[in-house]
Amino acid sequence: AGNFAWIGEYKPLAQKYLGDCHLYLAWKNEGEKTGAASLPATLENLRALKKKLKTHSAISEEVSAEEKSLTRRLAGQPEGVSSNNAEKRKKIGVSWDAALASYKERIALYDFVAAGAAIKDAQVTDPSLKQSQAAMLKRTQWLIDWKNKLIVDLNRTHFSGSIADIDGTQYNGIVGASLEQLMLKTRYGIVGLPWMKLQPKMLLAMSASFIWPEAPDAVDRQWLCAVFASETGQTDAARQFAETAAKAKPEYREQISLLLSPVSPSG
Repeated sequence: AGNFAWIGEYKPLAQKYLGDCHLYLAWKNEGEKTGAASLPATLENLRALKKKLKTHSAISEEVSAEEKSLTRRLAGQPEGVSSNNAEKRKKIGVSWDAALASYKERIALYDFVAAGAAIKDAQVTDPSLKQSQAAMLKRTQWLIDWKNKLIVDLNRTHFSGSIADIDGTQYNGIVGASLEQLMLKTRYGIVGLPWMKLQPKMLLAMSASFIWPEAPDAVDRQWLCAVFASETGQTDAARQFAETAAKAKPEYREQISLLLSPVSPSG
């Protein structure tokens, strides 16, 4: 268990992340009640929320994307008759921005299949957006591969050591997993826990622990860890994993810019 003493260091961060979750959900619920008629107030509340966030995570990135989207919606409210091309661009932009927002929500839940579906279903015709769409679909497939490998590892090998979820509850290891949940050991038995209850840093460390340097797939696993780290806001770790993988496989060197470059909303 001594090898996992570092896990306790993430408890304060987990508490901050949980606080951010509560703040975001409260803002989201309030926005659904007020509707589109009060966009200025919704944007003002969102900016106030942004200042209160204490972690850099999928939630903070989604808040930034929402802020940009609301700002554009306010600036683009009709003031006359627009051309057909302008209207088409606006519709495409809304579709892409909505897809990005849905993508980030799904990433925060580690639901990578749904994240990919959100991007795939976006109706885009602009060449730059189509390029972004293709890049993100590639990322989501890597994320799906990362999660599938971790599920296989946890079911076959298990994970030993003390683990804390985002609420601070302690567990004694993981004995299995599915797409929906992780099976964790407690002194009372086995309990199922949704993936979103574990911090991205915890899952990254767990995944990295299954990388055996001499294994044929070690480099590919390092790359998948880089992708997961990048998409969950762990930029430094993403770069380290990506550069290590690229040293062994030159083709990954060509993908680093794709991996680490953020995808911006339309407009």
